[in-house]
Amino acid sequence: SNGAAAQAERVRAEVALISDPGQHTQPGGVLSVSIGVASLPEHADGAATLLWQADAALYEAKRAGRNTVRVAPDFHSTDPSLATGVYRSVGRAVGRG
Repeated sequence: SNGAAAQAERVRAEVALISDPGQHTQPGGVLSVSIGVASLPEHADGAATLLWQADAALYEAKRAGRNTVRVAPDFHSTDPSLATGVYRSVGRAVGRG
């Protein structure tokens, strides 16, 4: 997942360099991207969990102030609270539609 996170950071940095005529309408006046990263087997045990973990990491990136990259917590962590907090965040966001 270090490689995926590094690639996501490169994409984030490249997007920040894009000059867009409509960027003044974006938060902060610049074009930005928030990215959530998850990979198998570090962050999930299957496709559904992988998507859930990536989505949770994306919400964490947005909550951190946008224009950031966040990596999902280790699926096999001995500290279940790491994933639980992220799942609650996604659950609340998804519940809002």
